[in-house]
Amino acid sequence: MSMREEIANLRVDENLTLTFHLTDGSPVVNIINNGTGKRKPTYLSWFLDEGRELHMKTGPKSSVTYTVAQLDETLWQLMNQAMAHPVVKPMIWQTFRALTDILHQPKVITRENEFNMLPEEKRYSLWLAWSMPGAPMGRLIPCFPMNDQEAQIFLSAAEGDLEEGLKLPAEDMGVQGLQRRGLITKFMRSNPQRWYTPLMISSAASVLGMVEPQNPAVDDTSIAHKIWSQRGTVQVLGSLDRSEIAPHATDLIRRIVAYVRHFYDLTLIEVERIIDGHEQLLKEGFGRRDRVEFPAGTLGKQAFMVTVYIHKEGGLGAIVYHPTGNSVLKDWVLRYPVEVYATALKNDSCSSMADPNVTLLNLLRAVRFQSWMDRILRITRNNLPTM
Repeated sequence: MSMREEIANLRVDENLTLTFHLTDGSPVVNIINNGTGKRKPTYLSWFLDEGRELHMKTGPKSSVTYTVAQLDETLWQLMNQAMAHPVVKPMIWQTFRALTDILHQPKVITRENEFNMLPEEKRYSLWLAWSMPGAPMGRLIPCFPMNDQEAQIFLSAAEGDLEEGLKLPAEDMGVQGLQRRGLITKFMRSNPQRWYTPLMISSAASVLGMVEPQNPAVDDTSIAHKIWSQRGTVQVLGSLDRSEIAPHATDLIRRIVAYVRHFYDLTLIEVERIIDGHEQLLKEGFGRRDRVEFPAGTLGKQAFMVTVYIHKEGGLGAIVYHPTGNSVLKDWVLRYPVEVYATALKNDSCSSMADPNVTLLNLLRAVRFQSWMDRILRITRNNLPTM
């Protein structure tokens, strides 16, 4: 028999009540029509789109409509009740530890030619571990830019430099080596907005069901499902099985990597959502340079036509991410000083050859992740565990 435990219940008004339930898999929000008693189950992720509307029948010929934004106060109270449950915050902390390990686990490079032509999947890592088979020492190479304080923390951990990385014993080339040297914790303390907050928001969102499944057609592909299916194990062993979580956190981790890597340039990127970004940029004096299409599944459920522009007078660049096959969805338009794109190419290269496709994907991942975090912070009113 499946488990369903109600841990939060809020009456919005005479027509609507929202309840929050823990289950054997993803937590569920019940939308209850107070007049008819009918219940519609959904996930908290449904409420992240502020443009959505909830329609409720109140009589044979009458109805009421709520915008998601109108329900933010109720959602905040609902999540406060949920997070007060004795099992929820411990699950958030266990998920935080698991996601931290997964995020910082280096990708291994064993051949020089592989480093020179770095495979795409290894470019989506924050660290590379370059170690020849059987060699007692290797190099841990960062795949992200650092400010002066971060560089000082990094270089104090072992012999090495920013380009070639740290010289470490082979057994210390994994995430455990980073933890033993205190690098991850020191980064989090030096710049929590870059290193701590994204992971904590992602952890709380994962536990509460605000991260959409990687395959929406199959419920048990959601990270929430994998977390809560280990509830009994966590209570006994005190930790989540990383190998169970990692395959279902791939998209989320890639978004965090993109945000961390491009953190210092995001303030220079102007983001706009409009119906016809191409026409708007032409009116502003931009000219098209390159175009590439990404199939559905690369940046979520939607396929995208991505076009790179340069302003005719120089100095400015832009990218339009156009959702193909759906005339209702707006374009994502990014405008920036031209040096931002050049820097992004370099940062995404991990000291290998630049790959424009990786950078085009990562820039949208980064700005969408920032928007997603902002939305969750608005709902929770920043009521999340702190360091």
